Amino acid sequence: MGCGEDHYTAWKAISTVRVCHPTLNPNHLSKILKTTPSITYWPGESKIHRGESKSAGYWCAEKRVDYPIRPDSVIRWTESFVSNRESIFYELLSEGYDVNVYIAVFSDILALGFDLPPTPTLWKLGIPIGIEFFAS
Repeated sequence: MGCGEDHYTAWKAISTVRVCHPTLNPNHLSKILKTTPSITYWPGESKIHRGESKSAGYWCAEKRVDYPIRPDSVIRWTESFVSNRESIFYELLSEGYDVNVYIAVFSDILALGFDLPPTPTLWKLGIPIGIEFFAS
């Protein structure tokens, strides 16, 4: 291997569970979800518009895997993360919080296949999953 090649990864995948609301308190959300978030924005800090809010508060938790771990593992992590906190997510959704999942797959190879695992809790709660693929 040449210089730097030992850090080569054929793919990586990231799943982000995103919660947003015009009055979101990231500290409170971290406490009730018992997780340290990867990203937080208090209302007014973000430049992202959400519904009628010019700058909603955001709270994100994420999981990243790299080759050789398959991308479907981040989807299984997401289902488990939400399932273990189902009642809390149900409450958030019933209070008007927006909850969604974003999966990003970055690949340096032409063909990368994986099975989509079942996500019964996400489906039951109506939490959408967006998947985006990026190729080098």
